[in-house]
Amino acid sequence: MFVCIGCGGPHHLRVPEEFAAGRFFGSYPPGWVFLAGAQASNHALINLYTRTRLLIPDFLTMTGDATRQPRQMVMVAAALSAEPLAPGKACFGAAIVHGLGGAPVFALWALVRAARHERPVAHGFHVTVGEGAGAGHQQLFLEDVAYHRGAFYFLTSQEQLVAVHVVEGSGRLLARQQLIEHRRPANPQGLLVSGRYLLASRGGWAMVVRYHWPPLPDDREPGPARRLTMYRGDIHDGEAFTTWTELHPESLQGLLVFAARGCSRLIEDPSGLHNLPAGVRYLDDRDAGDMDMIYQENPNLRKYRCSDTCGFGWPPAAIHFYATWVNYPPSSYSSPIWFFP
Repeated sequence: MFVCIGCGGPHHLRVPEEFAAGRFFGSYPPGWVFLAGAQASNHALINLYTRTRLLIPDFLTMTGDATRQPRQMVMVAAALSAEPLAPGKACFGAAIVHGLGGAPVFALWALVRAARHERPVAHGFHVTVGEGAGAGHQQLFLEDVAYHRGAFYFLTSQEQLVAVHVVEGSGRLLARQQLIEHRRPANPQGLLVSGRYLLASRGGWAMVVRYHWPPLPDDREPGPARRLTMYRGDIHDGEAFTTWTELHPESLQGLLVFAARGCSRLIEDPSGLHNLPAGVRYLDDRDAGDMDMIYQENPNLRKYRCSDTCGFGWPPAAIHFYATWVNYPPSSYSSPIWFFP
């Protein structure tokens, strides 16, 4: 079900019947959603307005694998370089993928009109550290992905950025990578991180970090979010590191932020959006990358949590927003996403 956060009412948008129990893992305006029709496979990109359907990869070939054997993968967050099928503009997709053992890797593929009928095979990459003969792979846990100014950027759980420029080679896509290290102040006292989200802005990059209290001894899982903090990323010219600087209240006023993996968005002029108050709204995507959940074949045993979905106003009026979509019961098919008309 699609719910408008402005009026609280449902939107009568429908996915194709064979994707009715599909898992969402991203979106792109206007009207596109990423779906896995069979939870762990049958990945597709669907426009809910035009009903256009593009097949996207279920398999990848890993760079450096001499066998070139396609291997099955599961996408958990994805982004696009441009609107699909736009005339005269190349479009590439990038995704954080699981299923190969170890930390997630990333996959790249080209979106072409043939994808209406033929499912492409993606090109898979490990995060590379160093250059030339000294280059090596690093096991970094990838949390989010977005596209900005000619490159895909992946945010790691250590808050590094992996910048990936797509290069079309002979018969395959190549990834020119740069690992950008980070500096950031320590977490607020006593709080733990439960989510990191990457957002493009006119000034470069921003990151929203979602904090929660540590679970009590008898609790099996952390409680709901207790604080969301927004940071500006200053990538220093000539140096491969970024400083994440906490944004102070006076610089946040008027900004409207939607945070979720694969579909975060920062709106600097929210006029006309149902008079929504400025602040950050977030979705309960704690289970978006839970592979045990995704591989669970019995839908009655799949319980994607949706209850911790809410928002905060910016300080000093740091009010908690509540709406009709708060405290939803678990879903048997997907964590929620933001959908932008």
